[in-house]
Amino acid sequence: MNRRPAASVLRAPLALCAALVALAPAGCVRSRREVMLIVTTNIACPAIDRITVRLSRGAGSTAYTWQGTFALTGEGCSTTSNVGLPVIPLSTTADYRLGIVDSLRTDARVRIEVEGIGLTGVRTLAETDFVDDKVYAVPVDLSAQCQTFDACASGFVCRVPPGTAQAVCGSIYRTPGTLGTFTASMALTAHDTVEMGP
Repeated sequence: MNRRPAASVLRAPLALCAALVALAPAGCVRSRREVMLIVTTNIACPAIDRITVRLSRGAGSTAYTWQGTFALTGEGCSTTSNVGLPVIPLSTTADYRLGIVDSLRTDARVRIEVEGIGLTGVRTLAETDFVDDKVYAVPVDLSAQCQTFDACASGFVCRVPPGTAQAVCGSIYRTPGTLGTFTASMALTAHDTVEMGP
């Protein structure tokens, strides 16, 4: 009985598998996962003249994986506390956009804390999830109305709804995509981009 054809049949799939394995690393393209933090404020310098942004993974986490402090632009913003800090275009008339890219691709939420610092202070929080092939907006506002508003329960934060001047408690969690989605080219409008590590 001739067994040569059977051996040939076995070799062909093995060769094909080897070729696919060799090509796999080059052919795998990981989809982009990013959120665009958009910071606004109605508080002028020097009441707040710099902000600190802190990122962490997981709901309620304060184990920061990245943080940065930035000086604001505008009249009255050049204070001694801002010497040596990178300057960002945040003012009462301009927003600041920070692209936050997920480099771990886990299911853990991203927690974003933004604190305005100066003669007075204000702090806000947001939590959201990364989504494959999406770049979406996470707007946060450092509002004067929230400087002394501390009536929110755990999981909620002071917000001022658009078109009002009234501080209310809103959920920290932001559902992905509900507050605006960016195209890949629009993602380039970020003033800065950071990698969200472990």
